[in-house]
Amino acid sequence: MEGDLRDWVVGMQKNGLPVNRAAVLTKANDMYRVKYGVTRSTGFLTIRWVSCFLKRHPDLSLRDSQVIKRARNEVTMESLREFFIEYMKHVIERNASSDRVFNMNETEFSQKSRQTKVIAVKGSRNVWSKSAQCNFHLTIVACVSAAGFVCPPLYIMPGERVTHDVLDEFNVPGAVITTAPRGFMNSAGFIRWLHHFSDAVPVTVKRPLILVYDGCSSHYNADIVREAVRLEILLVLLPANATHLLQPLDVALFKPFKANIDAVVREYNLNGGEGSIARKTAIRLVSTAWTKGIVDKPANVIAGYRACGLWPVSLPQQQRRLKPFQDGGCVTDVELPSWLKVREIAQTEILVLPASSAKTRKRRKTLDVNRRLFTREDLQNIDV
Repeated sequence: MEGDLRDWVVGMQKNGLPVNRAAVLTKANDMYRVKYGVTRSTGFLTIRWVSCFLKRHPDLSLRDSQVIKRARNEVTMESLREFFIEYMKHVIERNASSDRVFNMNETEFSQKSRQTKVIAVKGSRNVWSKSAQCNFHLTIVACVSAAGFVCPPLYIMPGERVTHDVLDEFNVPGAVITTAPRGFMNSAGFIRWLHHFSDAVPVTVKRPLILVYDGCSSHYNADIVREAVRLEILLVLLPANATHLLQPLDVALFKPFKANIDAVVREYNLNGGEGSIARKTAIRLVSTAWTKGIVDKPANVIAGYRACGLWPVSLPQQQRRLKPFQDGGCVTDVELPSWLKVREIAQTEILVLPASSAKTRKRRKTLDVNRRLFTREDLQNIDV
């Protein structure tokens, strides 16, 4: 019976729903009750049994699971092939080199509020750290080429105006700033970014440029396509929900960039920073993190393209990126027994007729308040 339980654990992982110790213990107790019946003498298995179970099955171990949205876990091999064919077609027809292939993505200026190990007086029971917070949304638009070239970033701040002290904090050559109602990218801002991107790429780089990115609504519409054609930029959209697989910025660059943001904010706090991070301070900190986390690491850029199969162009590498998400990260092809099947809903639970009920007058779902105050009893008694 333990072998069956082990197979169930593996099956749940391959379906993207790995189970914890409590779930294993619940199933074990259910099986235990089926075998020995429900009596006072049988008792229950405890969490200690799970530890012994793992020792008896050394191919299982406790791991930290990464949470991923269900949509991101539903990318298919077919969608990868379609993207590969379109992307490869552009590369071959234009005889493109690595300096003409670019990836664009957005991220935000934010620091993680998490516990960290610190040195404190022995016996201290409540050790806490002050942390300066950014009370506005700052978007950073990044773009890198397969040859390691880093396009200067675009900063998007909320509001309509930018003060001079913010501009004075620019320390990334070529960086630009704009505003949006809430600090998020919109289609007008993306067109402005296309102009910035075209100007930032050296004129010695042959056109057209190939831009690989996600196709969210603010990044793709008729006006954007027309402007891209005029600027000699080919737009290649990634498969839906596949940025974690095929986007070099996501795969190789944003993590060290965010780590450097945490580091510069921590240093800012240690040096007596204010409780709230001002806009000019945010620009200074994010510019420092940008230089350390992205500009100074061109090898990471090239490695990110290689890992995503975008340069050198490789369909097998793209498929290898997808495979761990298809079987829950199993290191080998574990064959599941034939008896382990996906749960089916019986006909008696789906194909049934509703119970007949007497026809009653339907009540309106809303009431005209007309500057009145209602209690719950008033609402129940009103004949609508």
